[in-house]
Amino acid sequence: MKKKKNSFKVDFIGAGVDRAGTSWIYKCLEEHPEICFSKPKETHFFKQDYKKGLKYYQSYFKHCSGEKIKGEFSPTYIYHQGVDALIKKHFPEVKILICLRNPIEKLYSRYFFRKSKGLHPNLTFKESITKYPQSIERSRYYNYLKNWLKLFVPEKILVLIYEDIQKNPLKFIQDIYSFLEVNPEFVPSNLCSIINPSTKKLFYFSFLRKYNLNKAKKNVKKYFPVGKTLIKLLKINLLVNFLIKKNIKDSGKVNLKPISKPPISAETRKYLQKVYQLDIKKLEKLLNRDLSFWR
Repeated sequence: MKKKKNSFKVDFIGAGVDRAGTSWIYKCLEEHPEICFSKPKETHFFKQDYKKGLKYYQSYFKHCSGEKIKGEFSPTYIYHQGVDALIKKHFPEVKILICLRNPIEKLYSRYFFRKSKGLHPNLTFKESITKYPQSIERSRYYNYLKNWLKLFVPEKILVLIYEDIQKNPLKFIQDIYSFLEVNPEFVPSNLCSIINPSTKKLFYFSFLRKYNLNKAKKNVKKYFPVGKTLIKLLKINLLVNFLIKKNIKDSGKVNLKPISKPPISAETRKYLQKVYQLDIKKLEKLLNRDLSFWR
């Protein structure tokens, strides 16, 4: 008797990069009613636990129901040779998300992140990149990314730019929803919590943060039999989406990590601009996108 083939599959994987808004993306995707994330968010399976087998990997998704698409976000996958091939081998139809950030700002963010964890607390930013030059490499995206783009067909890989979140967070996240083929009109409440108003608001966004409207809709449907019909008749979905979109439109830019940091010295920035100049040029050709705002 033939063994039953395991039909388990993962629909998407966020492969990189760290310090580039992946936690915010994860929160917005996790909230979507058609998406189920691994627990924990970062499994690191293909990097460090592959020998434990796919059944072990599957256990990260045991809470997911059949209708929802499944995914995980391990933002350091991109740096590890062979991870892309392992993913493709087991899940040939999987979709890949990769979000890139200005290499200098990413490096600086990583420095502060490590500092917050008590690592090299006494080193200045300049001293840290001098002492640990390998940290610079993680922001040289070209060599990492070109391998993934060779392995996965264009329809299966979405390369995102962190700075686009600040320009239009709603479009950014809804483009990802479209790529994953879930309802692109969904507006996550986590989108609201990252807005940093710079112009006059139409109403107080703190109210929306406190009162999760998407969650409220679910509760109405759950506890009141006529709730679903009522929501449809009153067009509450349209109203909620309109209010959030309108407030986002008039509230200014996004500030993902509003942490007070001293500016990078002009000397260090100039040095890093030289370091990353060629890599950015090669990346522009690879992605067919102008990245002059990184220089």
